[in-house]
Amino acid sequence: MNYSIGMTHLCQYALISGVIALVEYQLIVSSNMVTGISQLLILIIGEFMVCSAGQNLEDEREAMAASLYLTPWYKLPPELRSTFTIFLAKMQMPLHFEAKPIIHLNYEFLMKVLKGSYTFLMFLQKKSSQTSTYR
Repeated sequence: MNYSIGMTHLCQYALISGVIALVEYQLIVSSNMVTGISQLLILIIGEFMVCSAGQNLEDEREAMAASLYLTPWYKLPPELRSTFTIFLAKMQMPLHFEAKPIIHLNYEFLMKVLKGSYTFLMFLQKKSSQTSTYR
């Protein structure tokens, strides 16, 4: 699962904050509200769906690890105890839905995208207001 999306989508996820900010800026300066809002909703909902799937994967792995840890392993037959300990150790390893090599797609990443898009939007607005005052 750790090779789930790969290098093909890395560029998309690296640039998504800028794309969202540009659509927001277009929405602010444009008179066509319907197109801008629909584009913005498609981008944000699509990103939310991917990040939600990644967060659900992480949450379910943690829940499975916790319930497995609370299993009364001492009641297992001796030949299954070694298999159980290997399985328990494997469940302690993190499992992420990610765009290799660096991006874990979860709610934390979604918040970084939204914060980045807001920061870039404020930069665009500031630059726009500076150029309009010089005219």
